[in-house]
Amino acid sequence: MSDAIKLKVLPQFPSRLTGRAGIDVTKESGEYFLDLDYNDFPVIGAVPAGVTYALIYDQATKQYAQLPISLLGGGGGGITDAPSDGTTYGRNNAAWARVPAITEVRARLTADRALFVNGATGNDANNGLTTGTAFATLQKAMDVIAATDNSTFNNTVTVANGTYAQLILKSYLGSGNVTFTGDAATPGNVIISSAGVAVYAASVVGGNFFLSGFRLQSSGAQDINVGSYTIVTLTSCEWAGTSANYRMYCANFGRLQLQGAHKVLTGGAGLLLCEISGFLYINGAAFTIGANVTYSTSTAVARTLGYISAFTTTFSLGAFVVTGRRHQRRDFRHRLNHAVSGDGGGLGCNRRAIHMSKEYNVFDWFWIVAGDATQAYSSKLRDYVVAADPAYLTFVADGTLPTPIDSEHSLGGVMAVSNLLRPIPTGVLDGYTDALTQKIAQQPDFVLWVEVYQSVLALPNVAAVLSHIKSRL
Repeated sequence: MSDAIKLKVLPQFPSRLTGRAGIDVTKESGEYFLDLDYNDFPVIGAVPAGVTYALIYDQATKQYAQLPISLLGGGGGGITDAPSDGTTYGRNNAAWARVPAITEVRARLTADRALFVNGATGNDANNGLTTGTAFATLQKAMDVIAATDNSTFNNTVTVANGTYAQLILKSYLGSGNVTFTGDAATPGNVIISSAGVAVYAASVVGGNFFLSGFRLQSSGAQDINVGSYTIVTLTSCEWAGTSANYRMYCANFGRLQLQGAHKVLTGGAGLLLCEISGFLYINGAAFTIGANVTYSTSTAVARTLGYISAFTTTFSLGAFVVTGRRHQRRDFRHRLNHAVSGDGGGLGCNRRAIHMSKEYNVFDWFWIVAGDATQAYSSKLRDYVVAADPAYLTFVADGTLPTPIDSEHSLGGVMAVSNLLRPIPTGVLDGYTDALTQKIAQQPDFVLWVEVYQSVLALPNVAAVLSHIKSRL
């Protein structure tokens, strides 16, 4: 019984007060009360024709009022049912509207996936799943993999003959491998060429990459740079960069692995450089020298806790000559166990003794950025000095060489990893703050900070949170 409606009645006697359906009559202390009993009212599924008002109770005024049926969405006939077509509907502006289907943010693999790249016939607007719908660039294939939930499955990218632009390796979600396959029999048919680093892994966290059958060549930096925490394995490649840099580089806990047959076509600062806790592992690789090669430092250089390990590795000179030291070490653990065949008198025909320069000190060191020898970056000063600067001339006077690095952004990453003070040049500072931001993002409690930032600052996603953090560093 509800007490929403009560009528006080003072009947004149003799009289009778009788209730009907929905109205209960009670007598208290000589007074009669009439109450509506909603349990007596039937429940109907639609508004009867001709009914234009409904009785409602206003809690604010404690009164009943008549409400037009049209305000309830019926236009005199009540609210009609949503269409029965399997679609989810909701009410919008007094009408039924389709509710958009919820789609997953990332596509999810349920099996290994094969992708195809063809620079001549492909298009990055394609899906890359067949030779007829191949992508045009290596980067598009990498971007698709990085945007996918790969689960435990592998991605294999088959690359047609041609010349391709820089490939930037990226972090990806999943525990499977990512393989790029060119022409293992004739790597010169599939070229990755760039003014910067040809294959660049500067900001990768995790992952296991394989590249086979490519000619890598850079005109301004290294042919490959593994400068972040990932593993890259190279098989059957050719090295043809024309820059005065190292052909292969690894650092910052990156692991570069060399297997199978490789061909060296050009020189530079050196063939291999490993530093700053990088690991370069050569197992059973066979290097063929395909031209006269000159290295300004050494064929293999390890420094600053860099580690090079080579087992059953051969270098075949043929009719060509390699000029430069065999290997050089500075403040590092180094092990080389290689054999050299050919009539060139051994790898590194210049038999000078290994030069032991000053001990590496990241707090007082110099770097040559992007091959520009007119200036050097000083970690002590946090800025560039000209090549004629007295401190720089003193640094190189004993034969110590500044560390070559491909870009200001990479140099900033080195400064951040080493916990050095904030750099002054804008480009170095950008790499520095990027690296610090990535370190923050790898902390176990970062997901909690994301929730806080999104709640307090109304930031829409993780990328916006990272951008905000970087702007404050």
